[in-house]
Amino acid sequence: MDTRIALTCASALLFAGFSNTVMAQAAIAPSAPATAQSSSTAAAILPANSTIAFVTETTLSSDKRDRVKGEPKPPKGKNHITNPGDLVFMSVATDVKVGDTIIVPKGARGTAEVLSVSNRGGFGKSGKIEVAMRTLEVNGTKYKMQGVFLQKGKSRGGAAVAGVIIAGVIAGAFIKGEEAYLAQGSDMSFQTVEAITSTR
Repeated sequence: MDTRIALTCASALLFAGFSNTVMAQAAIAPSAPATAQSSSTAAAILPANSTIAFVTETTLSSDKRDRVKGEPKPPKGKNHITNPGDLVFMSVATDVKVGDTIIVPKGARGTAEVLSVSNRGGFGKSGKIEVAMRTLEVNGTKYKMQGVFLQKGKSRGGAAVAGVIIAGVIAGAFIKGEEAYLAQGSDMSFQTVEAITSTR
């Protein structure tokens, strides 16, 4: 009887010691770190080769008769004289969106360059202005653009010239087309060369 009591007491003491050890270890064990809620920013992207509509900020004309010798600007009330190499500034006509995100805001500035200018000529030849888009600035960053716009004046070919040629070839040289003209606010469309990314 005494032996059984002794064994029972020993078992109780051993279990109590084991429980205390487990509780102590649990007390000093570091708690698992809380899972961080990462908020990733979704980005909206306007892909390359996207078309953007612009309006011109100046007037363009191929008419050289408005030029005043020695003056950098045309006389008041005359057309803006356009020359190869001139920069042409434009504004984005309307917000460009991807979904609900505005990638390119209305009014963002684009810069184009005049490639060539041809005056009107004899035999009904019209004037021409060729403009190439170069860059678009969005939130202080410039992006490459592409595309060429050609503006022509009305030609006077066909019956008008043919009637004069009957009288003589030289007379046909006096039949001229119209100069090329682009008023301020004229519409043009060009394409992006690279993707434009906006963070929501």
